[in-house]
Amino acid sequence: MSAWAAETLPRLAARQPALWLLALLIGIIVGHAAVAFYLGLTLLERHVLRIGAFGASDLPWLLILAVPALGGLGVGLLLQFAVPEKRPLGIPDLIAARAVGNGQVGPRGAILNALLALLALGTGASAGREGPVAHLGGGLASIWSGLLGLSPNASRTLLGAGVAAAVSASFNAPIAGVLFALEVVLRHYALRAFGPIVVASAAGALVARMYLGEYPAFVIPSYDLVQSTEYLAIFALGLVCTLVAAGFIHLVKLCERLASELDPPLWLRPAIGGALVGLIARAVPQVLGVGYGVADAALKEEFGWGLLAGLLLAKILATAITLASRLASGVFSPSLVMGASAGGLFGLLLGELFPGAVTSPGFYAIIGMGAVSAAVLGAPISTALIAFELTLNYETAIALLLAVSVSTVMTRSLLGHSFFLWQLERRGIDVREGLHLTHLQRVRVHDFMRPVDTPPALTEGMPVLTRSDTLGRAFTLLEEGGRDAIPVTTIGEEARIVGIVTYADALRAYNRALVESDIEANR
Repeated sequence: MSAWAAETLPRLAARQPALWLLALLIGIIVGHAAVAFYLGLTLLERHVLRIGAFGASDLPWLLILAVPALGGLGVGLLLQFAVPEKRPLGIPDLIAARAVGNGQVGPRGAILNALLALLALGTGASAGREGPVAHLGGGLASIWSGLLGLSPNASRTLLGAGVAAAVSASFNAPIAGVLFALEVVLRHYALRAFGPIVVASAAGALVARMYLGEYPAFVIPSYDLVQSTEYLAIFALGLVCTLVAAGFIHLVKLCERLASELDPPLWLRPAIGGALVGLIARAVPQVLGVGYGVADAALKEEFGWGLLAGLLLAKILATAITLASRLASGVFSPSLVMGASAGGLFGLLLGELFPGAVTSPGFYAIIGMGAVSAAVLGAPISTALIAFELTLNYETAIALLLAVSVSTVMTRSLLGHSFFLWQLERRGIDVREGLHLTHLQRVRVHDFMRPVDTPPALTEGMPVLTRSDTLGRAFTLLEEGGRDAIPVTTIGEEARIVGIVTYADALRAYNRALVESDIEANR
């Protein structure tokens, strides 16, 4: 690329009309990728485990045990030898790319992660397809950001566009795709980002409808509340869903801690998880796979007390094991199954206590589905819209918003974080308190250091920084001893001073990052 092109193309691509065109292209590409993922997964589910609404109960028990374990072994070998991160990737990695990265995720890693997810989910892992597909959308969008040398701001906008297109195509839910990208990944609603993300989401949905049709994921009857006092029951269901979501997140933490203490070889860890999921499926075969057919059956009131209760407990346990064993990473689909089971049970109980005075259990299954998934993801607005667009049942909208609000607020009060934010905190990334903390992790010393022509000698015991250290570390070292400046050195045995960082330099870099992020979030 010529010097003129290298300087001009990023500037042209960052302008709004060009971003809209890029977003349209990304939406079309990601829409096709999401459809391909869906068709590939459907093919595997139908021909490997023959998963349906009632699970894989027609398969020999030995296959139900062996197939998830063998799939886990394949995932483990790929994690060991082909995946640098040594774990499946998902929504938290997109949030991290926005918060402390340059707004891009590696396309190669995203494509490989999608193949890992196909292998895991197609052989029975109890997880969701939306996380891997959203990460794939972000990776495909990042190809264009990298090729055109876009600024971090423009790259983050296109990252959101890729995520929106992936969610939109996966759920046939273009409105929810837009709000998910803004609420969960970008965490702002700036008009500059809104337009391209809408374009990409609409394009992704149109591509999916072209191949898969315009029908909602769940076709259910229309419901009307029998009486307005049922809103008290819906409030109570929100509290029940809080317990389900919080219990699930706690169990994932417990399984993660247990897996870390046992510390099996990485290549074997997913296989152990797959074997345990297979054992659970011997008793409750409905836990295998993504679970859309199971959720649909729960919404249509095809399950009784015993099966709903067993499914709720088994799905929570199987999904926690799947995540802790690094077999797969998606949590949205399992949370739909958990919520539909909890809501269906709640509706059956109300029907027994107040026969003829409450709406049918299928209505409460819809509400539970949205409330649990919103509490787990920490995304009340987009999750409520996803549940609405999945069912196209407007009569449930007000009830759904009430239950979602209760479950999300109460889960945040109990745990202090959503599932995604907990995963980020384990990696040392805190986005709960706002951008002023993420800038301390995003800005690097090489962004604001002063080069030195004649470096002084490096004395033993002198505190030093490297080019890749964060702004937060620079502030820590500067403030520890009340220092005015700290040298920046190369890495290695023969380290030498290449620059210097003063407290004023660090403060200016921090203020500049705050101003730039404020402009990005409000323009």
